[in-house]
Order: sequence, then structure tokens, then C-alpha cells
Amino acid sequence: MQRMAIRSLNYDTSTKIALKFESRWWEDPAIMGDRTIKGGVSSTDLPIRTCVYPSYGFKATGKVPGVMLASYTWAQDAQRLGGLAQGKGTKADELLIDLTLNNLSKLHGIPVEKFG
Repeated sequence: MQRMAIRSLNYDTSTKIALKFESRWWEDPAIMGDRTIKGGVSSTDLPIRTCVYPSYGFKATGKVPGVMLASYTWAQDAQRLGGLAQGKGTKADELLIDLTLNNLSKLHGIPVEKFG
């Protein structure tokens, strides 16, 4: 029974896109207003699907850089985004970053220029 259970497991693809920003804009009231985010997850029907915010470094002062998991996808969604990941500096990589930033902009209702 155990062998049959192991053989029946399904594996699927996943894709994670992490982005480093000059500041943690999602925690900044000047950018987000009263909708600041301190850790957690956002889900959307946009191609990035799931966005994960760091749950550490809240007491940092000044302009502190931040890394967020801008997209976490599985299965067919992961294959679509993963197809754009063809290496640093490629045109496809540029398209992937632009798509991710535009999706973050739509998700949070702020222009890309405010991400910093």
C-alpha cells in the first residue's frame, strides 16, 4: 500500500519570482496609505497569482531595501511564467520583470514608478 501511494504521487512545476526593491514600499504609508502590508500573502487572478511579503524587519528605519516573493505559481500558471525565464539579461527576462511589476501595480493600485 505504501509503495502504491508513493507511485501515485503527482509532481508538478512551480515558479517563484523574487524581486529586490530599494525600499519596502508595501510597508510605506506615503505610498500605500492606510493599506500598508506587514507580512502575509496576497492572491489574485493576474498571472503572478500569489505574492508573499516578508514577515521580518518591521523595526528598520529609513530607506531600507526589501525583497518580496512577487510571484509564486504552480502547474500551468508556472509553465507560462517559467517560459519567460530564459536567462539574465535576455529579452524574455525583461518581459518577465515588466509583467511582474505591472501585475504588482494592478494588484496594489499604485503606479510602477512608486516601487522604487
